[in-house]
Amino acid sequence: MEESKKKIVSQVIITILTFLVAFFGTRYLMSNFNSADKELKKIAVEINKSTPTMVDKDTRLDNASVFENTLQYNYTLLNVTKNDAGIDLDGAKKFITKNAQDNLDNRPEMKSYRENNISLKYNYKDKNGKNLFNFTIKANKK
Repeated sequence: MEESKKKIVSQVIITILTFLVAFFGTRYLMSNFNSADKELKKIAVEINKSTPTMVDKDTRLDNASVFENTLQYNYTLLNVTKNDAGIDLDGAKKFITKNAQDNLDNRPEMKSYRENNISLKYNYKDKNGKNLFNFTIKANKK
């Protein structure tokens, strides 16, 4: 009988410890997520203070927004329409995606994005406001 009491007490202690670890672990993770989300919102606010802004002669950054641990950039290609026959949108998307991914994975100033598993989403519209393409990137784990 004494042995079964010890077993029950042990199970109760293990259950309580498991609950406490899970509870405080979740709170810790959520506080980190919330602080990352707050930081992303601050970044978007700062970006939006200076938008719209020209990135180059053909590209305008219209604004930035935040959702679900993702910083989204919205661009307009000012000299392109969705139906332009001479524009290789797939090639442009591949080129831009590769450069964005390289920047996220390798630039020192992107370290906090990598450490906090921040996604970056890029939306591109034509000069008439029609969607051209979009993509989302995450840091590659090294």
